[in-house]
Amino acid sequence: MPETRISVHNAALVSKAIDRLAPRWTTWTLQTITQHGQMTPTKLTAALPWLTAANSSHVLRRMHTNGLLDRPGFGVYEVAPSGRYAHSVHRTLASWHRTHSGAGGLAVAEAERTEDTLRRLRGDGAVVILHTLSQHGPLQHGVLHKASGLASSSFYNRLHQLQQDQLLTRTGSSFRPHTP
Repeated sequence: MPETRISVHNAALVSKAIDRLAPRWTTWTLQTITQHGQMTPTKLTAALPWLTAANSSHVLRRMHTNGLLDRPGFGVYEVAPSGRYAHSVHRTLASWHRTHSGAGGLAVAEAERTEDTLRRLRGDGAVVILHTLSQHGPLQHGVLHKASGLASSSFYNRLHQLQQDQLLTRTGSSFRPHTP
């Protein structure tokens, strides 16, 4: 598969999309409503029993505010066009997770794979750091810190988290995107 490079502008758009899709239960909710059609919070709680009624209502309201769900009637939600477009993104993220997570043999739901991948990518500076490294190759701390635009403590916390999530590898005094 050919390597695709994105512009700084598109990296910012990717970061915004991740922020909309990454909150916990968003993927599960989109996939459940896509499968069952219009749902109320009560029906969603029945379909996803690990969610409480309060959590279901909160998730549905947040997703409606973020444009992923529409409300065709009082207390009823359905997937909005932008939520339907998320399906291909979810498939891609779940595929990446199967390949790179190290949990290949485990039976993990596609929605869980997607949410785990989104969690790894979410957060200030994560996409910018990964984008900068994909554009320029391994970089030293100072150069990467400047490119990220993050405060020092945020920058080092983000680097540490990206290393823990196996998205980034330290090579001497430089960092590079992780390749298994």
